Amino acid sequence: MHKIKLAIVDDHKILREGIKASLINKIDIDIVFEAENGEDFLEKLKYQIIDVVLLDIKMPKIDGIEVLKTIKNLDSDIKVIILTMFDTESYVLKLMDLKANGYLLKNSDPQEIYNAIKNSVDFGYYFPDFVKNLLLKRTVSQKKINPKNNENLIEFTQKEVDIIRLISEQKTSAQIGKEMFLSPRTIDGIKAKLIERTKVDNTIGLIVYCYKHGILL
Repeated sequence: MHKIKLAIVDDHKILREGIKASLINKIDIDIVFEAENGEDFLEKLKYQIIDVVLLDIKMPKIDGIEVLKTIKNLDSDIKVIILTMFDTESYVLKLMDLKANGYLLKNSDPQEIYNAIKNSVDFGYYFPDFVKNLLLKRTVSQKKINPKNNENLIEFTQKEVDIIRLISEQKTSAQIGKEMFLSPRTIDGIKAKLIERTKVDNTIGLIVYCYKHGILL
């Protein structure tokens, strides 16, 4: 079994200890290291391989926003889940624009923290309902394309639309395959082709593309 390699970055030791305690019985997660600020994290990252980082934003020396930018500029596959107390619209959307893979409030319960880590690896993202609603609200408000009049709009089969909708519901390839009577490998192949056709980076981009163009309503 592949263990998810996790780093926890927060300047409050008590919060780091709380997260570690909540994950101690999760046999599929390996907490590789923790750090108390962005500088400490980036130094440790030179010598350790991780899959996911739970990242605080407000920290001394190098803050979480700069760390997020650095990770994305590395072109790595590290999933960044923001860990914060702030849930204002402008704050959330700014972090989403910086391509954060997930967003958690610091008062999230242990199960949600675990779900966020798992889903960020399985799907590439994890957003609680309030974040998804903000993203959808912005997508709809910025919608400038009329699909009926757009000659360059990519056409999808009903099967593809159904798969995209199930992806947006954060279902795994195995779960989607079961509903669609297809193998998980076939679903993964369809996902990859859809991402390539729409010229987006990942499944988040695919879902946003479909909302923006009226394919998902």
